[in-house]
Parts: sequence; structure tokens; C-alpha cells
Amino acid sequence: MFERSDGGPLRYRILRDGITVLDWSRAGIVVDGVDLAAGNPVPLLEAPDKTWEDYPTRGVHAVGHDRSNNAIFRFDRFSLDVRVFDDGVGFRFAAPGSGSRVPDEATTFLLPKGSTTWSHDLHMHYESQYVKRAIEDVPAGDWAAPPVTYKLPGDGGYASITEAALTGYAGMALQADGRGGGPAKAHRPSPRVI
Repeated sequence: MFERSDGGPLRYRILRDGITVLDWSRAGIVVDGVDLAAGNPVPLLEAPDKTWEDYPTRGVHAVGHDRSNNAIFRFDRFSLDVRVFDDGVGFRFAAPGSGSRVPDEATTFLLPKGSTTWSHDLHMHYESQYVKRAIEDVPAGDWAAPPVTYKLPGDGGYASITEAALTGYAGMALQADGRGGGPAKAHRPSPRVI
């Protein structure tokens, strides 16, 4: 289940069977240095929808199944597209406009207290050694490349933060805030990470 906050900064959380998978986190996108979701954005339109598609695939199964409950939240300067599946949640921002623009992230991912993480830094991006740590032991400023996998407290199961559909967009990196979460950052191909 994807929940969006009402009032204040745009925030979200993700639950599965009543268990918090991601606690209240900030959702936002920056275009040309401006955080489009700053302040108190109010949706102008909510458009719920469902996906129920089958498609041919290779591998163990000959047919793939795409089943999700979807919503598009249209705001003044952007929209937030959300898809909720039985085993995952995906969301993306869309900002209308044209020409050359510089995007960046303002989204955070706050893991529940007591979670155990497996992640690696940006050295040898995607091919480094994973380190197991309690979320409380991840220091502020520590970088992680996706996927970041974590075990929820108790018998809550496992979750992973990753990315998809990066055509025309920089890869993501996560930077810990020292309090159980951290912001996503657009990782541009350059010697420095911002």
C-alpha cells in the first residue's frame, strides 16, 4: 500500500499487510535547481487505474503477468505516477516542459528502526562487496548504490530499493542521513557525486 500525506511537504510511506516497509519519507523532484514538490503541493487531480496485462517472456515462465493498482496525482508543476503490485511499489515523477533541463532528486527513503541492511558504496558501482549493518549503524554521509536490500524488524520480511527505466536520466545513489534513511541523489557520470 502506498500512502500519500495530506498537507505540508509531499511525503509517502509504504505498507505491506499492515507492516511498515518504508516509513514516512519525503517525495520530490528538482528541475533546474527548483524543488517542484517543495512547500505544500495540493493535487489538482487523482486518477486511479488498474493494470491487468499478460505478455510473452523468456525464462522459467512463458507468460508474464502485470497486475497493479495505479494512481496518477497531478500537481501544479508535476505529476506523481504510482503503481502498487502484490510484491512491490514503483513511483516516478513527470515534469512537463521542453528543451534541455537539469533534473535531480529530492526523494528520501526512511527505513523502519531495527532494519538490517545490505549495501555497498559507490566504489566499482554495482560490483562492490555488500556490507551487512543495522540501519542505526549506517553513518551520516555514507553512500550506497542500488539495490539496497534490507530485512524488516521481526518477521516483517525483506525489501529492496532500486531503480528502473533510466533512459535519459542519471543513475541513483543513496546517501545516509544517520537517522535510518537518506535522500536519493542523481548520480551523474562525473568524478564527483552530487
